[in-house]
Amino acid sequence: KLREQFDFTTECRLVESTFASEFGADNLRRLNNPSPAELQAASAEFKPDIIHLAGVDAHQKARLFEEPEDPLRHDGYMLRGPNGRPLPVGAEELGRILTGGGEYAPRLVCFNFYNSAARLAALTVACGAASSVGFQDTINDAVAEQFFSNLYTAWRELGWDRLLEAFSLSRQQMAATADSRNSGDVVLWNDTSAFATRQDNALASWVQVAATAFRAAQPWLKAVLAAQAAKAAPSPVTPPTTPPAPLAKPAPP
Repeated sequence: KLREQFDFTTECRLVESTFASEFGADNLRRLNNPSPAELQAASAEFKPDIIHLAGVDAHQKARLFEEPEDPLRHDGYMLRGPNGRPLPVGAEELGRILTGGGEYAPRLVCFNFYNSAARLAALTVACGAASSVGFQDTINDAVAEQFFSNLYTAWRELGWDRLLEAFSLSRQQMAATADSRNSGDVVLWNDTSAFATRQDNALASWVQVAATAFRAAQPWLKAVLAAQAAKAAPSPVTPPTTPPAPLAKPAPP
């Protein structure tokens, strides 16, 4: 039933075209409807730097199958289970699958499906990934695809560096679209604090400015120090121009 309602061909082509032009098609792997074991085996063999997951989460699957509400239902990603039936994989298990239990660390894991930010993306970073992106609540499908297209393009233009900057730009572009107004938000998780990075950059900039000012002031400082040294030096003693008179010997008696 899920395969009948969803087609990820366009999204796969979008992602593949973005990365194939930069890294080559031989460095890409696509898994169609994998089981947990197949996804784990592919992750262990390929150890990808970037992982893009598309599909359905456990809550959306429950609504599609008209399952009763369950307050204990956890966030999860639907993979192929026994007999081909959908199997929800929880956040911790999925994080371990994608990182080999912490043996390798993808630079970025993206979750393009509902309810993926709070636990799935967060625990993937906790399991070892450097960064992850997921959606809070629901998201318009077209808006989500466009967001990731913008994110990957911006990141590529930044030399696959400064992910936070690429994410911020893409999020602003997403917020400006009319279709995003009734959708949830997108969340970036990092293994290091973005605020700490900004503070480090600000400190580095301050140190650079201080060093530049010191170098510019060096000639002036040298002149001041030379003048102060001249004032502090003792005055030279001038020797007498005529030698002192010799002492007279006492006259004999």
